[in-house]
Amino acid sequence: MKSDFVSNVSHELRTPLTSIKGSVENMLDGLTGSLNEKQIRYLVRIKSNTDRLSRLINDLLDLSRIESGRVEVRPTRLPLTALAEEVAEHLKPLATEKLIRIEVPSSDPQRHRLGGSRQSHAGLGEPYWQCGQIYATRG
Repeated sequence: MKSDFVSNVSHELRTPLTSIKGSVENMLDGLTGSLNEKQIRYLVRIKSNTDRLSRLINDLLDLSRIESGRVEVRPTRLPLTALAEEVAEHLKPLATEKLIRIEVPSSDPQRHRLGGSRQSHAGLGEPYWQCGQIYATRG
């Protein structure tokens, strides 16, 4: 029952989100006229957040499928650098706004600077960010 609820809610959220994403992309592509820098900055932030919500909805749908037994989960190895780069790219707009520098140096496999390990999963949500850097190291 919970899986059905999560699945239904996720699909209901996806429809308006898709419309918002399409409209923002059209605006950024100039289909609605020229934009000033401030408008572009806001639209880029909206696009980033709609992409994040879309990924969250997909995660919820995946969780629903896993809980219902429709998907088998197999642990696999994932290169830490690739994950760190993905997270850094995702968090870069918000980090820049909060004066946080995010770098993923490829030369040092033991140390990676990133804005949390998937912002929501690490519990390092936006309210806890301060100016500076967040480091994650492998022990």
